[in-house]
Amino acid sequence: MPTPESERMVASLGVSPTVMGMLTVSSILGAVFILFPKPFVEGNLVNAAGAMVMAYYFWSSGNMQTVLIEIPFFLVPFLMIYLRHPFAK
Repeated sequence: MPTPESERMVASLGVSPTVMGMLTVSSILGAVFILFPKPFVEGNLVNAAGAMVMAYYFWSSGNMQTVLIEIPFFLVPFLMIYLRHPFAK
């Protein structure tokens, strides 16, 4: 259940609940993909794209501090791709 604070944040971004739901589902799907070696790269790319979409919404609403906070969440998936899956051959 969304909290009142998270509902206010989403409303300030101008994001519809449908888009937020799709972003949530894609983030969960990306996290599941990361668990397995074969779709590891795709899962990381999905998570990086989700961080970039969130950074865009924060940027378009003028919240630059949160955009800067999102930068590591955008870069970490690429670091994980570089380091490779721990159980890959």
